[in-house]
Amino acid sequence: IRDIRGDFKSKDISMMVNVSVYTDVQESLKLEIYRYVEEQKNLIRTNIGIFTEASKKRIEKLRLIFERYFSDIDLSWDLVREALKNTYKRIKVVSVNQESTDPLEYRGGDSSKEPISVIVVGGFSLSRGLTLEGLTISYFLRGTLMYDTLLQMGRWFGYRIGYEDLWRVYCPKQLHILFRQFSYVSNCLSSKNRLR
Repeated sequence: IRDIRGDFKSKDISMMVNVSVYTDVQESLKLEIYRYVEEQKNLIRTNIGIFTEASKKRIEKLRLIFERYFSDIDLSWDLVREALKNTYKRIKVVSVNQESTDPLEYRGGDSSKEPISVIVVGGFSLSRGLTLEGLTISYFLRGTLMYDTLLQMGRWFGYRIGYEDLWRVYCPKQLHILFRQFSYVSNCLSSKNRLR
C-alpha cells in the first residue's frame, strides 16, 4: 500500500516485534520470522505474476489478510497484488540486542542509500530510545507497570503522517488497558499544566 502511495522508493518502513527481554528468545523468534518471511517471498516470487487457478489459491491467504486488516483502505486487492512484485524483495529481518551483529541502517536523509523494509526483533533496545523509521506495525507481548517505561513504549503510537490509516498495533488486552490508563493520566496532567 505504501508503494502504491509513492513511499516505497524514498522511505524506510519498519515492523517491530518485542515479546521478551531475553536475547535467546529474541534470536529464536528472529529465526522463525526469517523462515516465514522467506516462505512468503518464495510464494510471491513463484505465484504472483501467474493468473492460473492454482496460483490464485496459493496467494489467497495474502488476499484474506489484506481484506481482514485493510478493508477500510480504498485500494483493490489486484492493485496491491501487483505492488507485491516490487516490495517483497527488500524485506529483511534483524534483531537488536546486546549480542546481535545485524546492521540496522536506515536511509535517513542520505539519498545515496536505498531505503529498507525491516522487521526488527528486540527487547530493551526497542523499549528505550531506539527509533524505528517508518514504523507501521508493532507487535508486542511484553508489558510493564512502570510509567516511565510505558511513556517510552508509548512513542510507538505516534502520528504517522501519510499513513495514519495503515499503522497497526498488536498487543495483549491487559497491555492495551495499561496504555489507555496511561494516556488518560498523561492527558489530565497536560491539561492541568496548560491551565496554570
